[in-house]
Amino acid sequence: MKQAKVKRATEARKAAFKRFTPVLQYTFPYGFLFKLQRHREIALLDIPATVKISNNLLQKSYRWTGPSSTGQGEPKRCGKPGGAQPARAERRRHGGHAVRCREPERCSAVKRRTAAKRDETNARPRTVGELLAPTSPFDKKCGRENWTVAFAPDGSYFAWSQGHRIVKLVPWSQCLNNFLLHGTKNVANSIGTRLPRQNSDSGQKNKPCEHIIDCGDIVWSLAFGSSVPEKQSRCVNIEWHRFKFGQDQLLLATGLNNGRIKIWDAYTGKLLLNLMDHTEVVRDLTFAPDGSLILVSASRDKTLRVWDLKDDGNMMKVLRGHQNWVYGCAFSPDSSILCSVGASKAVFLWDMDKYSMIRKLEGHHNDVVACEFSPDGALLATASYDTRVYVWDPHIGVILMEFGHLFPPPTPIFAGGANDRWVRSVSFSHDGLHIASLADDKMVRFWRIDEEYPVQVAPLNNGLCCTFSTDGSVLAAGTQDGSVYFWATPRQVSSLQHLCRMAIRRVMPTSQVKNLPIPSKVVEFLCYQI
Repeated sequence: MKQAKVKRATEARKAAFKRFTPVLQYTFPYGFLFKLQRHREIALLDIPATVKISNNLLQKSYRWTGPSSTGQGEPKRCGKPGGAQPARAERRRHGGHAVRCREPERCSAVKRRTAAKRDETNARPRTVGELLAPTSPFDKKCGRENWTVAFAPDGSYFAWSQGHRIVKLVPWSQCLNNFLLHGTKNVANSIGTRLPRQNSDSGQKNKPCEHIIDCGDIVWSLAFGSSVPEKQSRCVNIEWHRFKFGQDQLLLATGLNNGRIKIWDAYTGKLLLNLMDHTEVVRDLTFAPDGSLILVSASRDKTLRVWDLKDDGNMMKVLRGHQNWVYGCAFSPDSSILCSVGASKAVFLWDMDKYSMIRKLEGHHNDVVACEFSPDGALLATASYDTRVYVWDPHIGVILMEFGHLFPPPTPIFAGGANDRWVRSVSFSHDGLHIASLADDKMVRFWRIDEEYPVQVAPLNNGLCCTFSTDGSVLAAGTQDGSVYFWATPRQVSSLQHLCRMAIRRVMPTSQVKNLPIPSKVVEFLCYQI
């Protein structure tokens, strides 16, 4: 009898090994777990690449068990006490794979977490709406580019360049209502039939109304600026000024192809100032966030110029240091630091109190075209034609994160040329957790600062620029045909640790954080190093 049992068990094991190889599992660096089966395809367990789970957990939760020593083809018992179940039913419960779960509760929990993570990773952002620029059969393709889009600091207006010298100002709240009422698609000119136009003689100066502004030349840059009466002008003679800006003043600055900068009243659409000192295209404009109405312009004439609009647009300083075109500039949230980027891999940081260069950040392999600070000023994001977005610590000049748009990462020689993955724009969300990037591969990507892969991806053809709305709920992107597309941004409640970190970093630079008498892990967290 014993010999018969041993013989049956031996035959059962041989039959099992004809169908399957011995247990062979390997965890790859990205969290994949493969089980090799004979005469079948490789079985991939349900663990996406974006989830990193320790090998111990995987090997403890998933294992293949062949037929039992009884020779009846029954699987071994699971972790919980109880009778054995038929192998076919067990495989059906595990998706048809010859995989047994030693701990069913932990296995199901892991599957639920990974499924939710996969859904978040693979989901496309919801389209909010579109503003399509009007076209005619005789319009030329060149000159219609939408190089810039902008939201007002108080969220009242949205502005974009339609091409052919035209800038459109639309009340943002009414624009969202139109998307809800009439669908996502709207032709830009048709919005005017539903939005009230403002009469310059009426007393409703502060009520947002639609305006169409003819700037007289191709518009390359836009920027909104608001005034704070308590902020004093930096000029010497403040006894008389042509303009008296109040607390409710909202200005729109436009940078033109001929080197001029025109300042408009956003509420009335009237031209206030015409600044003429640049000799080439004004590629970017940015206002100081402190309400002082200090305007900085970046131009292809290799200079940055600082203007004081409270002093009737007086040019205060010329910042020189770039050896080639200047593509963009951005203020830190406290207005103390200015970042400028340009051709020849240039990333410069300027002290706006002394108007002197602080340092040059080196790491990109091609032209750098866009930059933006995080809401707490602790991080700086730069986008380059080298297919990468770098996130820096501007206080010490160190790269903390890298978001690549080409896999595998290109060599410096390939990244320095035409690689079909040029990153055109980058924008920091107001929650301090998400970054949006726009590249030539017809994709808009949403990133988290603590993950290596984009959390959401949306298609976009011929994109040129992108920016988050004032509340961070919507991303707007402009294209080469003068249109604008809007997506809902990823929603996530910030943790208390992150909110505390942002509150601390608003007032403390990296050098002061490192001197705090706190554990090293907390210091690394506050410095965004973990």
